[in-house]
Amino acid sequence: MNTQVKFCKNCGSHFVDNYCNHCGQKAFEATDRHILALFGEMFHFITHFEGTFWTSLKTMLLKPGQMSLDYCNGVRKKYFKPVSMFLFIVVLYLVFPGFSGLNVSLNEYRQSFLAGRLIQSQIDQKIAAGKLSEEKFSEKFKHVSEKVSKFMLFLLVIFSAALIRSLFPRAKHFFYDDLVLATEINIFLILVFFTLIPVILAIILRPGNNITYSSLLEHSISLVVMLLFGMYSARVFYTVFRQNWWISLLKGTCFAVLLSVFLIFLYRPMVFEVAYFLI
Repeated sequence: MNTQVKFCKNCGSHFVDNYCNHCGQKAFEATDRHILALFGEMFHFITHFEGTFWTSLKTMLLKPGQMSLDYCNGVRKKYFKPVSMFLFIVVLYLVFPGFSGLNVSLNEYRQSFLAGRLIQSQIDQKIAAGKLSEEKFSEKFKHVSEKVSKFMLFLLVIFSAALIRSLFPRAKHFFYDDLVLATEINIFLILVFFTLIPVILAIILRPGNNITYSSLLEHSISLVVMLLFGMYSARVFYTVFRQNWWISLLKGTCFAVLLSVFLIFLYRPMVFEVAYFLI
């Protein structure tokens, strides 16, 4: 047994084994400054990241709700942290501009049923104040709003957690549990509906396939997405809250509809106003 007293360079404590009893840092050895040690750390990060990440992703897709249920009940070692996973996906959105997330064009904001006139008035004021052309303003707005819409994806988690709490008011759990569950649901939403489906559509609608993107096709896709998301949410609720399947399906559908209403009538106007302010 190693009984040599060691000095922790991180917190200044003295300890005996390989790890500091006070802060948990590994004992620093001369070999830790070798190049091989650096490669060892890289290998550990990659293998640990892949293991927990793919376990989380597989569980999330094949057993919806199970990851959140386990995580909130203390089973955490085998999973990638839900918040870290969400942050990782948001970073991907920031890195790859091709993923537009929930951002829409300036023309779509103008055609908004409720706020179209107000938005047009704001656009006219900004163009006049900045002496910008319509084209220049549209270009600036597109550049800024793409980033704003991705940063503001965190609002989805907060609103989703509040929805879950309102749909299951008698459930004996903490709001923390609602946030974890909302994070899992929104990870699925971003991965599947904002990433996978757009890629598939881009392949299907590429030039040469003789398929045109029409308003009817857009509404059909939106309806299918809504149904699929409602079914996924229902499966999550059934796993976590153990209510009757039909009740879970009803609540999952309500959740999908209300989240869509939030995205269209609250989230998008907020994205516009923030982007408008930053231009």
